[in-house]
Formats: sequence, C-alpha cells, structure tokens
Amino acid sequence: MAVSPVALLDAREDRAARQAAILSRFGMSVLSITIVMPGPVKDGQLSRSLMELALRDVDRLIKVRNWRVFSRDVLWRESGPEAIYSLDVDPWVLKSSVIDLEERHAIGRLWDLDVIAPGGGGVSRRSVGKPPRTCLLCDRQAHECGRSRRHPLPELLKAIQEIVHGATCTLVSDCAYEALVAELMLTPKPGLVDRRNSGAHRDMDLNTFLTSARVLSQYFTRFVRVGYDAPNVAAGEFLALARPIGVLCEQEMFEATQGVNTHKGAIFALGLLCSASGRLVGAGIELTRDRICSEVADICAGLVERELDDTTSARTAGERAFRSYGVGGARGAAASGYWTVRSVALPVYDRLLKAGIGQEMALLESLLQLLAVNADTNLISRGGLAGLEYVREYARRLLLGGGVLATDVLEKMAAFDDELIARNLSPGGSADLLIVTAFLAKFSNRA
Repeated sequence: MAVSPVALLDAREDRAARQAAILSRFGMSVLSITIVMPGPVKDGQLSRSLMELALRDVDRLIKVRNWRVFSRDVLWRESGPEAIYSLDVDPWVLKSSVIDLEERHAIGRLWDLDVIAPGGGGVSRRSVGKPPRTCLLCDRQAHECGRSRRHPLPELLKAIQEIVHGATCTLVSDCAYEALVAELMLTPKPGLVDRRNSGAHRDMDLNTFLTSARVLSQYFTRFVRVGYDAPNVAAGEFLALARPIGVLCEQEMFEATQGVNTHKGAIFALGLLCSASGRLVGAGIELTRDRICSEVADICAGLVERELDDTTSARTAGERAFRSYGVGGARGAAASGYWTVRSVALPVYDRLLKAGIGQEMALLESLLQLLAVNADTNLISRGGLAGLEYVREYARRLLLGGGVLATDVLEKMAAFDDELIARNLSPGGSADLLIVTAFLAKFSNRA
C-alpha cells in the first residue's frame, strides 16, 4: 500500500518521540533501524526481509560484543519496518560498529542504522571518520541522488531486489550450517556424537562430523539457488531438480568421511529446507517458519507412497522401518511439513528463550521433547520397537522431572547417554529433527 508524504512525516515524528522517550527512560545510546526503500510503498516482502536481515546481524553484533540491552522494540508499519534499541555502549563505538556492518555486506547499503547519543544528539558518519554513503547505482553521494531523483524508481527497486535476494540466499545457507553445528556441539546428547564422546558409534567421532559439515556447507547455497531459479516449477516436479545436488553432496560426504554416513539424513532435510526457501525468495514471498515448511510439504506430497509403498528391497533404516511397522521416517516428516518440529520442539524452544534460558539448554529441552514422541527409525533399526519405547519412556521421565530446569539435568543427560551407549541405541532421526528445529528457529514465526 502506498504511503502518503503526510503519513511518512507523521511516522518520522512518532519515531523521534519514541526515541526521545527511550533516551529519557534509560539514558543510554539508542540505535534506530529503518530501511532504504525508494518509492511510495514502504512495507512489503522486500522491506521486511531487509529488516529481518538487519536484526539478525545487529543481534549477533550485540552478542559478540556483550553489550547490555535495555530495550529492543520492532514495529512492522505501513510506513516501513522500524526497530529501536537502547544499549549500554559508547555511542561513537556503536556508530563505528554499525558502519562496519553496513560496509561488510552489500545489503548493508539498504539499512539506515542511526545512533543517538545519551545527550540526544545524532552521531554522524563524519564524526567517526567515515565518508558519506554512496548511491546504489553510481559513485555519487546517496543523499545527492535521492534529492535530485537522478535514477528511475524501477531501476532502483530492481537493484534493491537483486541485493536482497542474494543476501537472503546467503542467509539461508548460513542458517543451515549453523543449525548443523549447533546440533553437533550440543552436549551431552544420548547415544549421539558430541563433545563428550562418540555415542553409540564406533566408526565416527566429533572430527568426522566436523569434516562432514564442512562438505555440506559447500552445497547449501546450491540448494537455495536451484529453488530460487525454479519458483514456478510445480512443487510435485521440483524434487527431481534438487535431488541431483543431494546425490553429489552425499558422494562427497562419503569421500570425506571414508565411507561413514554422518549426515545423510541432514542432507535430505536441509536440502529440502534450503530449496524450499529459495523457491519462496524467488517468488517474492517472505520467509517464515510455516511458509518454508508448507513449501517442503508441497514438494514432498505423496513421497512416502511413491517411494516406500513400492519398495521391494529395503536398503535404509527408514525403508526397513516402513516395511515392518509403517513408520514414514525422514520422508514422512518432510511430507508433513515437519509437523512434529513445529508442534512439539519449536514451541518449547521459543518459550525457554523468552524465559531467558540460553540456546543450548533450549535445544537440549527440544531434543528431549522430540525423543519422547518421535518414531525414530534409527532406534527401530538398532533396537526394534522395544528400543524405541525405551528411549521414549526415558525422555518422558526426564521431562516429568523438570527437563533442563532440573538442577542436575546435565548429569541426568550424561546417564541417559551412558544407557543408550550400553544398549547400542542412537536416535539419529531425532538428531535430524533437532537440526530442523535449529534451522527454523532462525526465522520468524509470523503466519
């Protein structure tokens, strides 16, 4: 919806009033984020994607620098998305840091990261020794081209769209790799490879998984790109385009690990999630958890019936579990749009983060929740239905005992690990769903 000049002025005055109120309340440096969006339409998929990317990088900067956050407000308005932070940091240090963010990424040129000192004065680029920003399309100063309207609006919007799409593809790939590593480093995990031990595995360890993860990281952008280039291909026909990338990724994984299957399930899940995200970006649709999962479900509709019902010789743990017990495994999880992750793991993860619990503990609780309900085909393969039920019941007891909020949770999880190692049980399917959880957690849960 187009916004009138009067409405833009009103929004600017309202933003200034909120900035003043935050300055008065906390007496700390204020960081105000708005989006560079030429033309009368300020709110839409492009501007929202830009703000999501800005918030991600700013939040990461704050965490790395260990700055104290007094307030963080994000508004999605017709006049464009806005965010205001109150931070306990020297305003000139803050300004230099956010300029570094702007200049480090091509997409940073589409962010307005304004810093206001506790006394109320704005901190300029010149005050920290930086030149004015240049235009998106030429080498002139941005304010000069903006004031004179030197460039046609369609040309500007096309340049912005290309920058956003490229940055979003990189973001999705980064999220996939970070999710992969977050699951691996989570410790202790019952029966799984982590920093404590190799779980119920004798042919792999932490270094094997790190080697494998580096291989996978080279393919995530390719998955995103194949989706981005084919947004109009029917969902039911798209899998044939993405699968060859997965096959190549698997082959390179096996070469790097000397034949050890470290991440076959993760390649399937993250390949689908990255490809689905690429299709949404290519179609100009904002990335949210539900939209990504809905796209995966559309791509995998009927996959279980097509590939498992007609299987005459079961080769994988998932195929054997389906033939014996009707369990859909990785294909079924994808075809459901990762319903177990969205209905069980993510709500718990979100609730704990909101309560101030750290990411690692939130992931550990999510893993317990998944173990308590997931029909893990790896467990069925190693221990039959009895092994599956043993793990489910053990996880339920830990949850009833307080889960990660129990003071001795790490000791309990270590004991859980020891029990599964003794029984040669490894819940690899639930580990893959935890990777999916960590990936989706990085995106908005707006409908």
